[in-house]
Amino acid sequence: YLDEEHKNKKKKPFDFTGWTDHIYEETPQQENGYDCGVFTCQILETLGRGEESFNFSQKDMPYLRQRMIWEIGRAKLGDPC
Repeated sequence: YLDEEHKNKKKKPFDFTGWTDHIYEETPQQENGYDCGVFTCQILETLGRGEESFNFSQKDMPYLRQRMIWEIGRAKLGDPC
């Protein structure tokens, strides 16, 4: 995605020199085509809190979606799951 956006905006490929991939073996996997935003937010929140494991899965998405709505409405993060 980043490379395609860069080509579109800058008319040349993105230079990934110096970038490294970080793959967490236990990252929860999305099982549908519409929860990508919730997964992304939850993964980044977990990493931002300094936690090293992810304690959610696809089955938690309805709850996490509602919790995100609550947090956005109040402009405050809740306690982690």
